[in-house]
Amino acid sequence: MCLGDNSATLSVRYLNAQLSAMWENAVECVGHEGQKTTVDLRSPDYNNHKYARSLAQFHFAGTTLPKGSVPKQNLLFNGTFGEPRLEFICNHEAALYLKLQNGHFDKVYPTKANTINYKPQAGASDNVRFEGLEVAFRLKFSRRNLSGKDSRIGKNLYEV
Repeated sequence: MCLGDNSATLSVRYLNAQLSAMWENAVECVGHEGQKTTVDLRSPDYNNHKYARSLAQFHFAGTTLPKGSVPKQNLLFNGTFGEPRLEFICNHEAALYLKLQNGHFDKVYPTKANTINYKPQAGASDNVRFEGLEVAFRLKFSRRNLSGKDSRIGKNLYEV
């Protein structure tokens, strides 16, 4: 390495580039659905791509998924996100910054979630709208060397 033992700047650049590429892929995935105002959280198309699109758009309806297409305003959370970024704070902690471009969350979800078979009510009177917010999550991390017996990622790996 050209920087001696300190590879932090290289790691940050690499991880942010990877995060940026994943976000761009998510934006493209979300773009294929157009400007829909409803979502079917049980549909095979949605389920097959929900994690691919989650860095750009996320929906949450509670512990019980509604049947069929529901208006996004009736979800407990609906949001679109800008490009995320990662900053290292110290040797074992990082901050993940997420830009909440627009959407809403239900301000009384925790009390509703304890109700059996809770379903969001039409009208969404408990929604709190957001636009242009940035939130940060402080995350602990550690580095490990991994080696494996298989060329497939995540198979038969053990810590050295």
